[in-house]
Amino acid sequence: MDKLRQFTLRKYKSGWAHSKTLAFAKVSLKYLARVRLGTRYQAFELFLEMPKVVKARKRVTNRIITKKDVETVLSHIEIAETEGRISSERTLNYTAFVLFGAYTGQRSLATMSKLT
Repeated sequence: MDKLRQFTLRKYKSGWAHSKTLAFAKVSLKYLARVRLGTRYQAFELFLEMPKVVKARKRVTNRIITKKDVETVLSHIEIAETEGRISSERTLNYTAFVLFGAYTGQRSLATMSKLT
């Protein structure tokens, strides 16, 4: 099992390929345990675990966003609408985006940038 794991990790570069191949091997071991009525096959699953991945650190700002900051951003959005630089629909979108971030504390680069 260790040779299979090492071969898989060397041959494929993608984490998805690692996961699929090792998961297929685990399922095969479960099948053998069921068909041959031997639990020893399931003991080998331990050797097919995915390697631990170091997660990338998310950006955290050392600056605290205050109520005044949020009010300033919202006033700039309103000014842009009154000057005709953005539509009323965009004003609602930007306002909702800013308020969502302010009330939930979501990071703009981590989570909120993925919202549509």
